[in-house]
Formats: sequence, C-alpha cells, structure tokens
Amino acid sequence: MMAVIKFRAEHLDDLVLQDAQRYFHSEFSDPDYGRRIEASQYCFTGIADGKVIGCAGVHEIWANRAMAWALLSQQAGPHFRGIHRAAMGFFSQAPWNRIESQVEDGFAPGHRWAKLLGMEHEGLMRSFSPTGVDFHLYARIKNG
Repeated sequence: MMAVIKFRAEHLDDLVLQDAQRYFHSEFSDPDYGRRIEASQYCFTGIADGKVIGCAGVHEIWANRAMAWALLSQQAGPHFRGIHRAAMGFFSQAPWNRIESQVEDGFAPGHRWAKLLGMEHEGLMRSFSPTGVDFHLYARIKNG
C-alpha cells in the first residue's frame, strides 16, 4: 500500500532514482533545492513499505499555467497504479487550465505516462536539459 504525504526536503535523500532519471541526482546535492520544492504547497511524496518511491508536484508558472514534475524510484513500478490514480485525482482538482510537463527524448515510459495523464504532445524542445539533451513538451488543457 502506498501513502501520499506532503513533500519534505529530506525525502530527496531517501529517493533512489530510476535509471532514466539518475542524471538528475546532482541537483539534490544543493540543500536549497529541496527547500525550494518544500516551500510549494503542491509537492508530494509517495511512501511504500517505509521507502520513498517518488516525489512529484506542480509549480505554478503564472495564473492558469503550471509545470508538473515527477521523480520516481526503481521501486515505483509495483505502485504505479496508485501513483497514477493520485496524479489523476490531483489534476482533476487542480486550479490551472494548462499543466505542462517535459519528457526526455527516447524515454518511452515517460511519453506513455504523459499521454495516460491526458497530456498532448506539443513539440520537441531541442537541447533543453543542462547537458543538451532533447525533451518533448506535453500539456493538459482543462478547458480546451
């Protein structure tokens, strides 16, 4: 059984990222990174069997536009149905008309999940990451 709780900065210390997101781990070394996430009211952590299996949230860009993100562990797979239900429940009540997400080029599971979340592919963002990796932009439009 998975529990969803309010995100706390120390959850990043306990998160063992899935291989596809390991490149992002260097961001965690900055203690301010976790504190900035924690300051948001829309950030959550999934806990299963006493372990952090994922952290996710939505950051408001401006009124009616927000950016969704998720960091998942190798152990998230068996709990994915619950993770997906929690995300869909949140999105159905979210106050923004547009919620965006980015998925790394070639990361098929991320592209599948974005589509399952009701997001539509909007285009390729070339050299988007700090290391120059291409990503794809997805968006979910509530009133569109």
